[in-house]
Amino acid sequence: MIVSFNEVESTILKAARGAGMEWGLAEEAAQAARFLARFRLPFETPFLHLFSTRAWEATPVLEGARLRSGRADGWLCPIRAGAYLSDLSEACVTSLERLVSPLLILPFASRAMAKTDVAWNEVRLRVGPLGIMLVSGEVRALAASQAEEVSLSSFEGGWTGAWTHEGSAGGAVIEDASWARLQEYEALTYVPASAKSRSSGAGAGEIDND
Repeated sequence: MIVSFNEVESTILKAARGAGMEWGLAEEAAQAARFLARFRLPFETPFLHLFSTRAWEATPVLEGARLRSGRADGWLCPIRAGAYLSDLSEACVTSLERLVSPLLILPFASRAMAKTDVAWNEVRLRVGPLGIMLVSGEVRALAASQAEEVSLSSFEGGWTGAWTHEGSAGGAVIEDASWARLQEYEALTYVPASAKSRSSGAGAGEIDND
C-alpha cells in the first residue's frame, strides 16, 4: 500500500503516544519516520520493535564520546538518544552502546553532522547532501532489532556509488501487516465512546438526524 508522508508522520506520532512515549519524544519519532520514509528506508519494523521495548524510559548517559542507557543492563532508545544528540555539539558522540532499532538513529545523526557515516553490525550507511548510500551490508539488515554498538563519524569528500534520493511526493510504500500493527498502537490513543462523551459534544451527540 502507498501512504502519504503526512499520514506516516501522524500515524507514528499517535502510535508512539499509544505505546507510552511522552509528547516531545513522540513528535521526534514522527519526524524521524517521515525522514526515513522519504528515502524509502524500512522504518515500520524498527518502530514496532522499539514500541515493544519501552527503551525510552531509561535516560541516556554520556561517558566521554560514548552514549549508553542509564540502566546497567538496559538498551538505549534511538529516539531519546537522537534527541540527546541534537542538543550536543557536532561530532560529540562517536559511539552508541546497545541501541534498539539502530536505523532510527539515522535522521538524528544526519541532523547532527552534515556528512555522516553510521555503522552497526555489517551495515554502513552514508548520509550526505546527495542523499543516503548503503555502503556495505544488505537492505534487509537495516531493520535489525538491536545493535551492541553503533558508530558515528563524519566524512569528507564524495563517494562513488548509488545514492538513494528522496522519493516522490506520492508517499511511501508500506507493508500492509506492519502498517496494521502500527495502527493498533495508534488506536490506543482513542477514547472509548460513552453516553457522557457523546452528550458533551463528541461524535453526533444524543440526536443524530443524518
